[in-house]
Amino acid sequence: MTEGKRNGLDFLSRYLTLWIFAAMILGIGIGNFAPGITKFILSL
Repeated sequence: MTEGKRNGLDFLSRYLTLWIFAAMILGIGIGNFAPGITKFILSL
């Protein structure tokens, strides 16, 4: 690979572990807050 040319997947692959952990944390957060949000929406 030349210095001037960048691979499109380079950014994603470089931070893949970060994306996985962020998705896990986001999923856990949504899972914890979903019951309250559901009750609020149903009360409208």
